[in-house]
Amino acid sequence: MSGFKLFRLVLVLSIVLFSGMVFCLPVFAQKTTIEYAVWGQPYEVEMEQKYLDLFMKKNPDIQVNLTTAPFGPHHEKLLVRIAGGNAPDVFVLSELAVTQYIQRQLLANLDEYIKKDNIDLTQFCDTCLAYVDSAGEPYAIGKRGGSIYGLPTWNSPCLISVNLDMMNEAGLTVNEDWDWNMFLDYCKKLTKDNNGDGITEQFGTQNVLAWQPAAWSFVASNGGKWFNDEETESILTSPKTMEAYKFLADMSLVHHVSPTNRERKGWALAEEFVGKHVASAWSHPWGLEAWKGADFEWTPLFPPMKDGKRALEFETCTIGMFANTKFPEQAWKLVKFLGTDPDCLQIMLDYNVAPAIKSWAEKVSDPKMKKFIESMEYGVAPQFIAQWPEVEEILNSELDLVSEEQASVEEALAAAQSKINDLLQE
Repeated sequence: MSGFKLFRLVLVLSIVLFSGMVFCLPVFAQKTTIEYAVWGQPYEVEMEQKYLDLFMKKNPDIQVNLTTAPFGPHHEKLLVRIAGGNAPDVFVLSELAVTQYIQRQLLANLDEYIKKDNIDLTQFCDTCLAYVDSAGEPYAIGKRGGSIYGLPTWNSPCLISVNLDMMNEAGLTVNEDWDWNMFLDYCKKLTKDNNGDGITEQFGTQNVLAWQPAAWSFVASNGGKWFNDEETESILTSPKTMEAYKFLADMSLVHHVSPTNRERKGWALAEEFVGKHVASAWSHPWGLEAWKGADFEWTPLFPPMKDGKRALEFETCTIGMFANTKFPEQAWKLVKFLGTDPDCLQIMLDYNVAPAIKSWAEKVSDPKMKKFIESMEYGVAPQFIAQWPEVEEILNSELDLVSEEQASVEEALAAAQSKINDLLQE
């Protein structure tokens, strides 16, 4: 073969080979990029990134970029980005925001995806999958009008935890059949003035009059509400609601088993319990992390009942996908993964987050976390309306005056009710 023919042959083969590489390159390099937006503190962001690393390992054709913001700004930022045509494909929503997003048709209807992939909705905690409003109609978390607009990933019930060492010293045993009266009796026996100087060093429980996650347990178990059935008017002065707040106020001002604001001396909620200033304290599952430093044995318990009814507040997180995402199939894969993948749910447990799937209570070895997951049986959806942040600020400000002995419960609730109703009329 002549040199010229050899050169031409090599050239032709090179062109063919190069063309084949160019043709095949997009096949191997093709990867869809979607965005996932969350709120969270540093440790929560770390947890979310672990989810995504695992997801991308299982789905190598999808790249997920994580964007984060603090809790409040997260929801505000989402609305701004959606209005600007720059919405993330998948995002987390709290129970405070999800109803608004559903009403504004910002979330994709997931019914067809759920049907196609045979997702069993009965595996989720009912109270997480669908908040039930005061009229008994499904609303908010994940479900509205029979259609599904998101999957719940975790729940955060509020339980009361007790210092078992203090209980033993007082000759008390755990009894979860307790009611309000037994709870008060326990708190009296756990309250101590060690020096006999008239100053209480150890209180039976926290003052949660102005901490609504705990206060809701008493309001709801007594059949009370913050708002009317239509959630258009505050009814804080209704008898059942008034009775619940009066009980909490009397714990401090009459029975002296919980500290007033002056007696609290600026203690944080976690510091009160770990520092042994109170024998019992309220928390969501974050207490498992916040109270690791406790040098005593403790356990979470179900809240006390009123007339045989038990109720507890809970918070939950919904994963939804933007209604107009350009990559619905990839976004759905991420939603499904975050809501149902066993390896993902295990990461949640590693960070003391309770999965919204009921069966995980049986898989948890930590009895404390098991209690939190099982407690969702008693979850009663709080009336978190769209203006809840402003409502809560008004309510807590007025109730703080009670703990500061500057107003009665009746005066505080009447003032809060009036201000809240003015807010609702705006």
